[in-house]
Amino acid sequence: MLKENIDKSYAVITINPLPAVIVNKILINELFVNLLTNAIKYCGEKNPEIEVGYKEESDNYTFYV
Repeated sequence: MLKENIDKSYAVITINPLPAVIVNKILINELFVNLLTNAIKYCGEKNPEIEVGYKEESDNYTFYV
């Protein structure tokens, strides 16, 4: 979905291992597409370097982009 934007901006995207979670696939996909699109769009003059991952905190996962 984002191949054209990634290629055009020379973005480097690192996706760390992520946990298996029970979510609405359509909504989580939309969320990550929006976050990655914004990261590419608002990177300024430099080529974007984007990392996707999570941190485990107690019984919760905190995802980051």
